[in-house]
Amino acid sequence: MAIYLFESTIDPNTKAFTIDADGANLPEEHGPWRESGSGSVIPTGAVPQPVAVLLERDGYFIAGLPSIH
Repeated sequence: MAIYLFESTIDPNTKAFTIDADGANLPEEHGPWRESGSGSVIPTGAVPQPVAVLLERDGYFIAGLPSIH
């Protein structure tokens, strides 16, 4: 499985890992999204297991969202 990295244009600290090369499956409320990492593909084995599980389940993983307290 290829994994692609995107970042939010409204908050560059918010990153998304997705199995969709275009990022079309990423949640709109945190976008718009742009490719990050020069369009590089991340090997599946380089992704921590909890992230890999969410990628399999949801097709994406979002990192860097502010916590709600």
